[in-house]
Amino acid sequence: IVTPMHSAAVDNSFLPYHIPLWVEVNHFSPDRLSQKYSNLVLAQDTGSAIKGPTRIDLFIGNGTVAEEIAGKLNSSGQVWALIPMINN
Repeated sequence: IVTPMHSAAVDNSFLPYHIPLWVEVNHFSPDRLSQKYSNLVLAQDTGSAIKGPTRIDLFIGNGTVAEEIAGKLNSSGQVWALIPMINN
């Protein structure tokens, strides 16, 4: 199940599914260029246009407003993969 604003599509040849990612998106809102978005998301999907270790597609949600935001959103930012440590 994908969750709006907490699920991302990734290139799973670089990032495995279900890995937590910290994302910081510049210019998140199509109407206000200065708005930033930072959040913890999970890599839960893939897409044919998502190529490379630092490309993601954030799932905005369903509905008209979410589709409008997602359709206009093409922004830069930073992605950190949070690698779980196993302590034996």
